[in-house]
Amino acid sequence: MRFFSRSYRIPGVIPIDQYSQQGGPGLPTGCEMTAAAVLLNFYGLDATKNQLARDFLRKAPAGRADPDYAFLGNPETDDNSFGVYAPAAAMTMERFLRVKHPQAANRVRIFLHTARKSNAGNIPFTRTTLCNPLRWRKMKKYLRAGTPLMVWMTLHAAKPAVSHTFLLNRGTRYTAPGWGKYLVKWIAPQHCAVLCGYEKKHLLVCDVAGGVIRSVPKAAFLRGYRALGAQCIRLEVPVFSNTMKARQDENLCKEGLL
Repeated sequence: MRFFSRSYRIPGVIPIDQYSQQGGPGLPTGCEMTAAAVLLNFYGLDATKNQLARDFLRKAPAGRADPDYAFLGNPETDDNSFGVYAPAAAMTMERFLRVKHPQAANRVRIFLHTARKSNAGNIPFTRTTLCNPLRWRKMKKYLRAGTPLMVWMTLHAAKPAVSHTFLLNRGTRYTAPGWGKYLVKWIAPQHCAVLCGYEKKHLLVCDVAGGVIRSVPKAAFLRGYRALGAQCIRLEVPVFSNTMKARQDENLCKEGLL
């Protein structure tokens, strides 16, 4: 991989391929849960993409739910399956931590950044803090400090466009509170990955669509990121247990950095 001056990559971010059989069947539309597994594993919080998708992710048929609350469709299939937005992904991670890592759950803080008018304020989070959207300068500071970012972008940084609209009934399961109808627009080709570094005019993305570290043009990435509402999740894990530290050291060994 070619690096420019003024570049940096966070060590220990290990790619996972959403289409692989690692941890269970491939997830054709499960980029969000695969990216969440990459982020959790970076901090030594063992997770598999299938475990998150099967046991902790809320799912509902497309056209009957809001992606802020539930996955539209099923990540194990391409059939009428779309994806999920950051608020529901953060809630999935909360449930996972409570069940699988109860000793660490109280130390892990989830920060949800978004510019879009989401329903995050209506969701009863316990470990998630709602924050302002991250602009590129702030994202760069987090990356330089060794904090990977789970981001919503477009696949291969393609040009975003509205592909579907869903007219939903408020007050029903997995929709916004209140009454009446409201419209949800789906931006395609929606994708989720983990931002793990930067070059001069490119960003380094741990891309779960193939399980590789990919260099994408910064301008194209930011175009899709903004179109999807500047949705981003970061974790703060101030204290590592021996097990968690050992797992992160294992990740560094995989990259030949220890």
